[in-house]
Amino acid sequence: MSEIKQTSQAILFEEFNSSKDDLRTMLDTQGNVNESGFITKVRDTLGVSSFKEFLEKFSPEMWEYFADGKFYYTIDADEAKKHNGVPKSITDNKYYQMLVNMYVQKGISGQANSEFDDRDLLDMLSPQAEVKEAKRLRANFEYVTKEYYKALDAGENTEELQAKIYDCRDRIIDKYQESKVALLPLAINDASQKIKALEKSKESIQALPNGSVPELPSGQFSFDAEGNVCTIAAEPKTEQQDDRAKHNVAGDIKMMIEADYEENFLPASVKDESGTFIKNMMVSVYAPNSGSLQTVDNQPVTEEEINQELAVLEDQKSVYEKYYTDAKDSFIQELSKIIEKVIGVKIFFDHATAKSGDNAKLELPTGLIVANCKPADLVEESLKAKFETYIENIGKSQGGDKCWFAILPSVKYLNSAPAAKPAADDLDDGNSLLRGHKRTKVQDAAQQRTGDSLTLPVAKSILNILDKGHILTVFNFATFKGNTFDDITDEAVADVKKKLQDYGIDYSHAVYAYPNFTLMDERRITITDEADARKIVVPSIHIDAAYPSAGLLVASQQLSTLKSRGLGEYIITNQENMNPVRIDLEEPLLQRHLTTKFNRENVMNWSRSVIQEIQKDMFGFAFCGNEQFGNIENTYILTARTMKKMDNQQYKPIYRIMMEDFIFQIVNLLQRKRSQIEKELLHNLVPAWRRTADRYENNPKINLVLLKGEDITWRDDKRDKLKISFISGDEALDNIDIVSDDVTSDNN
Repeated sequence: MSEIKQTSQAILFEEFNSSKDDLRTMLDTQGNVNESGFITKVRDTLGVSSFKEFLEKFSPEMWEYFADGKFYYTIDADEAKKHNGVPKSITDNKYYQMLVNMYVQKGISGQANSEFDDRDLLDMLSPQAEVKEAKRLRANFEYVTKEYYKALDAGENTEELQAKIYDCRDRIIDKYQESKVALLPLAINDASQKIKALEKSKESIQALPNGSVPELPSGQFSFDAEGNVCTIAAEPKTEQQDDRAKHNVAGDIKMMIEADYEENFLPASVKDESGTFIKNMMVSVYAPNSGSLQTVDNQPVTEEEINQELAVLEDQKSVYEKYYTDAKDSFIQELSKIIEKVIGVKIFFDHATAKSGDNAKLELPTGLIVANCKPADLVEESLKAKFETYIENIGKSQGGDKCWFAILPSVKYLNSAPAAKPAADDLDDGNSLLRGHKRTKVQDAAQQRTGDSLTLPVAKSILNILDKGHILTVFNFATFKGNTFDDITDEAVADVKKKLQDYGIDYSHAVYAYPNFTLMDERRITITDEADARKIVVPSIHIDAAYPSAGLLVASQQLSTLKSRGLGEYIITNQENMNPVRIDLEEPLLQRHLTTKFNRENVMNWSRSVIQEIQKDMFGFAFCGNEQFGNIENTYILTARTMKKMDNQQYKPIYRIMMEDFIFQIVNLLQRKRSQIEKELLHNLVPAWRRTADRYENNPKINLVLLKGEDITWRDDKRDKLKISFISGDEALDNIDIVSDDVTSDNN
């Protein structure tokens, strides 16, 4: 029976990139899902073994485009391409990198969210970094253009300077092809600097005695050596100045910027409807003298002229700031949703793998199958039958290659209960058929969708299918008030229990994970240092509890990961069929070693009422940060249960379902080989497991299949059902032809 070698395959139901391969399309285009090789094809196409491989296959993109006077962000590539949208890599984004860095730092800091100092990380979102880079680029552009004309007038070789000019232009094109919004921080900064310069000139005029002639700047703008906007002083008109005037550097730069925009930012077939704003902003940023306040016959600028220019600049600055804050708000809101999902996958791998880093691998080459589609799509009427067949195949028919786990994150929490059924007395009333009847359409739960959200009725349909397919599925609710570490209450836990009961989600293979982890609380970031500056709202970032839960479940089934967590001395490795399916994650030894990589919320210990509400029936897969173990700095597993209740009204431990499925797979393999269950399983394997349990009675191992005193036997004399007898608990476990029972009646 050495054929069952793995118990760690998992499948993730979430969409990341609609332009990549996905399970929905593969099922839809497959004529016969039972066809030989289809399961292998899905694994090869959608399977990954590391976070790095996941990014290579499914890394999502955010598209940016400008239309109708607004910046838009979407993951819909087709819609973005209609507007000449530009794709932006999620993982190359500084905001994503900041959050990953925050997750890593918080995991090793031992600090609570309220204590963790994230100001330096949040500075990455400030537009100042963008301003500094652009200033340097435009200063170089202006400098080499001036040097080119000097060399040209002197009759010197200009090839090297021409190359430098083209290099500057290429860098500008690359920079703003990626994101036109990147122009706005510098445009805002320039407008502020111009306003300050003109206000200073105005103050100088007002301070002069009546009748005095002011010695003032001309009102024209240029750049200093660092790329800052500065004013050009009015100089007496000379012959040398007339000679220099034949080279209008600002005018030539303006022409180059406009030409590059037309050539590189718009395809020839597209009419530029929104580009005037972008083009004008590029010109104002890289050729600031264009359109500036001019002098006539070298006369200083008057106060009236300054007031007129100030009004223009104030209005321009206000427009830029609104564009920037609106764009960034839209971008951050949309990006945050995707980043939460991508970081969730990273966190799954971080908890499941033995090594650290994006290239850390699962033990299986396709250890995680990424469906990469909306979960609700899989249970639509046109596809549901194929999906059911596929799950049946990968969950029950694959023997040692079966898929053991599934991840269903971010189910939408509904406040309303499911529609009540007609009362029994109404149905039994013989006269009811004679009354008027308003026809109501009964919808399948899978069809009750709300946009693209994963609603609870849809989740129930999926969980039901996965339960029948013997795939242990970890799911969680999207973050709401009451299901994070910061705000969890006993009332919230009780409400979730009731909600799941009301919807009939009591499946043996469904595991509700909670609470969600808070990576960052909501922040408001000012875009300038001014007192009345606009602010960008950065939403709070939460991690679905299903990701670390599933990661730890997979970790518990991989010997390499168990060893990396300091559990090597507790593992039996010199015997076959000692799969770690009997691991109880609630055992103190496992709680201490299989912790999360999230810092324990030291100052946010839960109240006694929260712990009591969870432990009175051992509800769900619950994480905890209370100081139960003095040497644990990170959050740990408090309970590890499925949604099926036992007779004692406690929820069933996950290891019992794992054990049942393990025996079920062995029975399936024996039946395929036409081997006798009596001989191969009950006379060979079970006695070997019992002897191993006796041998290690005083030296406990975590991957014992049976503990001392436990057994697997026929349920009755008919010998048509098997029974697994556990030491703890008093509830029988029913699962197809296998029944789990208890050695004693002691409650767990």
